[in-house]
Amino acid sequence: MDYLPIFAELKQRPVLVVGSGEVATRKVDLLQRSGDKIRIVVAQSLLPELEQQWQQGLLIWLGRTFEPCQLDEVFLVIAATYDGVLNAKVFAAADKRQLLTNVVND
Repeated sequence: MDYLPIFAELKQRPVLVVGSGEVATRKVDLLQRSGDKIRIVVAQSLLPELEQQWQQGLLIWLGRTFEPCQLDEVFLVIAATYDGVLNAKVFAAADKRQLLTNVVND
């Protein structure tokens, strides 16, 4: 077995979600139900649902591009973009820091 399915208590632990599409939006919704502090990094813009949450202060939009320093002080990283190269970059940077990481659809 290459991967171990795990359960993690995420309440009040910062989670970085890289992406802003439908998959990322579903991940953010799931994480918010568990009481997480969400940080969103996107390449261009937020979908209307995430934009509204950002305007209401329910999530933090760190910027338009991914930078490895955005991984500082996070517990979990979710790479949820449609860009396989970017997802791999996020994973490599998170793995270097020994962070729990989920790369969607991979």
